[in-house]
Amino acid sequence: MPVWCQARRLSLVLASASLLFCVSHLFGQQQTQTGTIVGQVRLAKGGIPPDRVMVKLETRGAILSTAYTDNEGRFVFMDLWPNLYHISVNDENYYPAQVAVKVQSQLLSATFFAHILLVPRQEEKPQDTATTPSGGNPYMVDMAEYTHRFPKKVRKEYEEGLKSEAEAKHDEAKEHYRKALELAPEFYPARNNLGSLYMNQGNYRAAQEEFEEVVRQNQSDAAAYLNLGNLFLLQKRYQEALQSIEEGLRRQPFYGLGHFLLGTVYGRLGRFQDAETSLRKAVEYDPTLSKCHLELVNLYLHQRRTPEAIAELRYFVKSYPLDPLAAHAKQVLGRLEGTPAPQAH
Repeated sequence: MPVWCQARRLSLVLASASLLFCVSHLFGQQQTQTGTIVGQVRLAKGGIPPDRVMVKLETRGAILSTAYTDNEGRFVFMDLWPNLYHISVNDENYYPAQVAVKVQSQLLSATFFAHILLVPRQEEKPQDTATTPSGGNPYMVDMAEYTHRFPKKVRKEYEEGLKSEAEAKHDEAKEHYRKALELAPEFYPARNNLGSLYMNQGNYRAAQEEFEEVVRQNQSDAAAYLNLGNLFLLQKRYQEALQSIEEGLRRQPFYGLGHFLLGTVYGRLGRFQDAETSLRKAVEYDPTLSKCHLELVNLYLHQRRTPEAIAELRYFVKSYPLDPLAAHAKQVLGRLEGTPAPQAH
């Protein structure tokens, strides 16, 4: 992923006695400034696209990165600097779709959620095998079956909300979701999307109300608990975040991002061994979560486990050379190894 934002200048002079603090502070500063966008692509009439689709991340007209959805329609973009991003799908089998997500600078370990609705160019019924997520997880919900239990007016408002989000008309999207909930208060997909919009806009109180209601209405959905846990994490309410994230992982135990959130919370609580275990699981389940390695570096430095921090940094710079934090990681690695970092040209 290319660097699209000039990083703040950092002091290159570090006294050996304060190396641990300064290096840990360096990564801490970077993490408070970057965010993660997690999203899912779904079909307008319910279900998941039968084939993987490519998702583009853009800002100011420039394509920053691309990713392919997994077998549940999910995608992730990591380490994003504060900015307004547009996420789009341009696949020959579907009409173009786009959503806008704003990454905010004041949030800690911020994760933002994006939902993309795809309308097939040919009105064909999706394959049955694509309407139910794979894996046989009893907690997973068949959205196609669920949404069709509600009146057409409810589904129409929900779909209009998704389309408004695709056009970055967030106020209109919220209004459509509210109308869907007025018609059917138990229609939790609209409530979850409404809560995500509130959270992305920094309205934490409203987001919490929506997510908590989603949990009450659908206690089987892992995403509802992870959304709520992430919201608590953003507010430094770590014990509440821990409880919600653990509940989410009970329902979706092999979800890499969930373990990343769990490891982050453990680290903030000083439970370093638990944090290390969770972060290792996160990268095992999802190797694209490069930020986990930097969280591990912070953990090791905090515990003065310098050789392990060096090994983790070496792995990071070798495995993720295009990551926005790769240059900083090389500088820190050079300091820890006692050699000068390469000069940028």
